[in-house]
Amino acid sequence: MGRKVLVTGGTGFVGGHLLDRLLSEGYQARALVRRTSDVTYLKKLSVELVEGDITDSVSVDKAMADCEMVFHCAAYVADWGPREVFIRTDVEGTRNICRSGLAHGIKRLIHISSVDVMDPYKPHSQSDETAPYPARFRDPYTEGKVRSEKLVLQFAAENGLPAVIIRPAWIWGPRDRATLPRQIDALRSSTFAWPNGGNNVLGLIHVADVVEALLRAARIPKAKGQVYNISDGTKTTSRQYLTRLAEELGMAVPKISIPFSAAYGLAAVMETWAGLTRSVKPPDLTRYGLTYFIHHDWNIEKAGRELGFIPKVKIEAGMAEMIDWYKNEFKKKGNG
Repeated sequence: MGRKVLVTGGTGFVGGHLLDRLLSEGYQARALVRRTSDVTYLKKLSVELVEGDITDSVSVDKAMADCEMVFHCAAYVADWGPREVFIRTDVEGTRNICRSGLAHGIKRLIHISSVDVMDPYKPHSQSDETAPYPARFRDPYTEGKVRSEKLVLQFAAENGLPAVIIRPAWIWGPRDRATLPRQIDALRSSTFAWPNGGNNVLGLIHVADVVEALLRAARIPKAKGQVYNISDGTKTTSRQYLTRLAEELGMAVPKISIPFSAAYGLAAVMETWAGLTRSVKPPDLTRYGLTYFIHHDWNIEKAGRELGFIPKVKIEAGMAEMIDWYKNEFKKKGNG
């Protein structure tokens, strides 16, 4: 039998693709899943399911037992929500993973972070892993990501946790049930306008390339203790990506453009109103959501040099597959 590995966030976008790959390569895979999670897909696979939550140290310990490695994919991913939820899930949940990993003597913890830890509100041009963290936080998602990454690095430096941090750019691909439907809904909206024309470099990476980087981080000895930015290395703009998405779906491509500052101001007003009215539904426009339209160009030379990481999936090859999934799997199940 292959080595036993734990995946947190296995019912999510990246976690599901990662489990597919792990099983195909002969690993014994275990997933920590919440009681409310949809585990239909995982039950079709030979994945051992352990019910629990990363915020519960007891269930984390149970899931970690006998595992050689853990891929920590679980996080609260949203551009709106109560700060305490992000902190409890992303920071305290990660603390539980790190503590349990040390206690069980795991050989490698691969933590999925994000390029957003280098400040998504700031334009980037070939920023590498030495770029600083934000001086202040404008949204709880970024705060949670920064604090959880710092926590992993602290455990590695002070306690010898054998951790590797992978920072993906904007992840896309089939089985994205969170971001893709919202992008399509936005394109359908009669009020959609391109902030600054949508001419910013977006910073993309296909989910299959993320999985490849995760596996390389798990296998290569010198990766221990390191942080790696990963993207597809292209200069694809927001307009190019969303235009291709609209064309694949047979939708009209929006033509209106507005200044980014105007969109940002509107988002701030919408967030304030949502907060005052205690809305549980996120505003149609958020400041974090608008970071999609800020120039984000990442340097991935370190991942190439140390991990041998070469991104393979570009829009031309991957878009049709993603749209096919959306039409035949997502929409047919009454999701859109």
